[in-house]
Amino acid sequence: MGLASYFFTKDVSRTWRLLESLEAGMIGMNTGNASCAESPFGGIKMSGYGKEAGKDVAIEEYLIQKTGTLTVEDVSKL
Repeated sequence: MGLASYFFTKDVSRTWRLLESLEAGMIGMNTGNASCAESPFGGIKMSGYGKEAGKDVAIEEYLIQKTGTLTVEDVSKL
């Protein structure tokens, strides 16, 4: 719950379950980076209402949004 969460997994179904169930504004999936300059920045619940930056900054600031950043392993390594 809060600003950011991170997890690492190779299971695609687990990735989607965690992305939907974690109560964080930004989620890093298979990476230590949970955001980028183009993404809305903000948390959920006690981490504050609203978002900063991102392309939409009107009513959508007060909706619950999640930003997921996924790093995929290089296919040649599989």
